[in-house]
Amino acid sequence: MANERLDAFLVTALPNVQYLTGFSGSAGVLLVTSSASCFFTDPRYDIQAHEEVAGSRVSIVKGFAGVAAAKRAARIAGKRIGLEADTLPFAGYRRLQDALAKKTVVPTHGWIEALRVEKDEGEIALIRQAVELGSRAFEETLPLLRPGITELEVAAEIEYRMRRYGGERPAFETIVASGPRAALPHARATSRK
Repeated sequence: MANERLDAFLVTALPNVQYLTGFSGSAGVLLVTSSASCFFTDPRYDIQAHEEVAGSRVSIVKGFAGVAAAKRAARIAGKRIGLEADTLPFAGYRRLQDALAKKTVVPTHGWIEALRVEKDEGEIALIRQAVELGSRAFEETLPLLRPGITELEVAAEIEYRMRRYGGERPAFETIVASGPRAALPHARATSRK
């Protein structure tokens, strides 16, 4: 922020918000200044935000959290506000730009993603744990394979075991594909036997 002479920075990409705050919900924006940060979300996430968000003040607002965060940013001293240019949809950008009408909006590129690339010991341990959990679920599902079982049933068995062993959720939809569908790199499980 200092290098770009930004007075505030709005983090809108949910993976970046989660990385910085711990919030795992589907609606939230983080306003960062040189001295503080404030997380904005709507009333659906009041309890969750107060439980999960670390290192930032929590503000529960009505409507689009981004507009509330931008309005707060518009009231701070200084003129330059950074926005994540690579992940913010155009309609969202326009809404934020309207709320920041008297400020200079500065596009940023990959700042938080660059931080996320480097893993500390705790993150490495969690990755290892996730790999072990996924491998265990897969290995325990293999003996269940038999003629007539569907791709969906196999996927459900894998996901059940992952959750049973402490997994939060799959990182992406579980890929199970058979026969000619096995060549599809991101196949969705179907009722194919």
